[in-house]
This record gives sequence, C-alpha cells and structure tokens, in this order.
Amino acid sequence: PINIIRSGNIWGSYRHFSLPSLEPKLVQSACVSQMVLGDLSTLCWVQSRIPFVNDDDEENLIRIVYAPLNFKDVMIASGRLYLELFSQSDESNKNSSIGMEFVGFNKNGQRIMGMCSTGNAFDKVKK
Repeated sequence: PINIIRSGNIWGSYRHFSLPSLEPKLVQSACVSQMVLGDLSTLCWVQSRIPFVNDDDEENLIRIVYAPLNFKDVMIASGRLYLELFSQSDESNKNSSIGMEFVGFNKNGQRIMGMCSTGNAFDKVKK
C-alpha cells in the first residue's frame, strides 16, 4: 500500500486488491455493449433486456451466429460519431447500437441473412 496525503490533511492510500475472475453466466438473451466509449477493447457481451419468453415468438426468432461491424459501427465505438445521431425508438434496444447486418439460423435450421435499421449485435433477433 502507498499512503498519501491530500490538501487539507486528508489521508488515504492506494492498494492493490486481486479480484476473482468473472464466471460466464447463461442468460436468455445477450447483446454487444461497450464499457468505455472510445476504447474498442471494451466491447463485450452483456445481458440484454429484450424478453424472448413468448412461445409464439419461437417461430419468429433467428439465432444470430455472425454480426459484422461496419465502418459506422467502428466510428461510433471509437467516439468519432455520436450515438444520438442514430437514436432508436425502441428503448429495449438501447444497449446495443452497433451492428446492422446479421447471419443466423431459424428454429428449423434454415440459414438466414438480414439487415436491420437499428443496432443488431444481439444473439437473437425477431423476423
């Protein structure tokens, strides 16, 4: 530990605590999110708020296996374009604003390729 004193006789210290490794958690739906704007290395999968619990939705779900990042996505992630310029009307999609194209499979195993106007870096999407 390193002890420090700040102006006003405020004492403190810097300490190093090793934290346990995060364990992967199975979730119903996930999306790509950026933890630190401008740092591309902080893109990671996080739990999504999109509810896919309806049995009727199973027929219309596409399990995404590939979602590329295009130039616009890289510009947003690097902080060179503002996310507000590409605002989305659906509040549940606010987590993931990147990704427009996708490739995946439907319930029957049929291959599907598609494009969306909003962020699409999810593990599932509705037809």
